[in-house]
Amino acid sequence: MKRRKIEAVKLVRERGVSVAQAGRDLDVHENVLRKWVKEFGSDPVQAFPGPPRPDIRLTTRHFDLLIAAAIAWQMRHHATKP
Repeated sequence: MKRRKIEAVKLVRERGVSVAQAGRDLDVHENVLRKWVKEFGSDPVQAFPGPPRPDIRLTTRHFDLLIAAAIAWQMRHHATKP
């Protein structure tokens, strides 16, 4: 998706295609394309970052599961201790 946005912005900025024409050609609403051009223009390096990396969410989820397992183990261990 990021590549598509960058190519659409390049059509407008580098090739001089109007936003309206590029939007029609790419089947993207003109207002959406204007937003992409604006976002890319303010900081091309940081433009279109995409969703958060799933591995970060998994790590947090795994941490929560490990904590829950540790608590459950402690409760079982202490309950069976004389």
